[in-house]
Amino acid sequence: MRSLGDTFAHFAEIAVALAGFVGVVSAFAGRSRNYSTIERARTLAVGASAGSVLAGSLSYTTMSSGGFSSAISAQSAAIVSLLLTFGVMTPILIGAARALISKEANQPWVYSASLAGAVLLLGLFSFSILQDGDPLPLLAGFSIQLLVGFWMFMRLLLHSD
Repeated sequence: MRSLGDTFAHFAEIAVALAGFVGVVSAFAGRSRNYSTIERARTLAVGASAGSVLAGSLSYTTMSSGGFSSAISAQSAAIVSLLLTFGVMTPILIGAARALISKEANQPWVYSASLAGAVLLLGLFSFSILQDGDPLPLLAGFSIQLLVGFWMFMRLLLHSD
């Protein structure tokens, strides 16, 4: 059976790979390319997802290496991920809510899914913090963030809208 520390290390590796893929795609696109608003939002979403998972995983690893319990380490990882996720994603979520309210959303399901995902992540990270550092909701949140990051990455590559 894999240790919890190994699991967080694997999440960190996947997050770095995801961020690297986006960097390579952006580099090949060139600096002269003008990104649409949705492409910038997708790039930011991938970066925020990868960054939050990486920061949370590194927080867990640092705290557990420092002799803190698994529960305290998981709580710190959840706090770091919560702050980063919502610090970066708040402008995107506000824009999504405005688009839905004004009925100007081109693909309303995407905006609705973004808002629902944000609420789910808020719940998972908060539950991990409030349940004395239960790592399972935290790992579930990281999994969702990485899946959303890969989904946004594929949409960035395959959709020009």
